[in-house]
Amino acid sequence: MLQSKLKIDTGSPFTTWTKKDSKTVLKEMRRIILRRIGAGKDVSGSPFVPYDQDYATEKGSTKVDLRDTGKMLDSLGIKIQKDMDGSVFVQPKYSVYVDKKRSFMGLSRGEVDKILELVADLFDNHIKDANKGGSSRIGIGGA
Repeated sequence: MLQSKLKIDTGSPFTTWTKKDSKTVLKEMRRIILRRIGAGKDVSGSPFVPYDQDYATEKGSTKVDLRDTGKMLDSLGIKIQKDMDGSVFVQPKYSVYVDKKRSFMGLSRGEVDKILELVADLFDNHIKDANKGGSSRIGIGGA
């Protein structure tokens, strides 16, 4: 199984990160991957390696969209193991073969930066919520 993993390590027992937060981040990771694939680009942002001529003729298209039966990309799912641990995955066995030829599973540095911004926004929202209610559930370092 191919997967891109999410692991949030805050180093603090006072955080209020939830499964809902992880699900939000994983859904965004999935959306980014599918959007990039739809644009015909691999993890590095380069166009996919073209189909060989025989396959392109059989498929009736030279556009590399990683869709044959639709099963592989339709199976791109998310799984949360713990509140701060989850993955975006693809089930079909042949997805490993496809990824070796046309690397699609994973995130580029720029895509990771977008995910980190989302994580920071989610933490900021928790801090704002805690400050509104006078809660001390979120720890912020400092003297």
